[in-house]
Amino acid sequence: MAFPAVFLVLMRGMWKGVKAARPWLVSLIVAALVYLFIPGAWYVAAGAVSGLLAAWLMAGDA
Repeated sequence: MAFPAVFLVLMRGMWKGVKAARPWLVSLIVAALVYLFIPGAWYVAAGAVSGLLAAWLMAGDA
């Protein structure tokens, strides 16, 4: 329970609205799909890269 509580507190401090959270959502979805369909720990890299790419592509929207 400690890890989710700390994560939620940190996330609350960084929250700037739904628009700014879209790269987090992209990262979550890509990491989950890679975890389900590709063996190994590639979901970590896929989530990070997809989140960075989404943030870069959506930079003008926020």
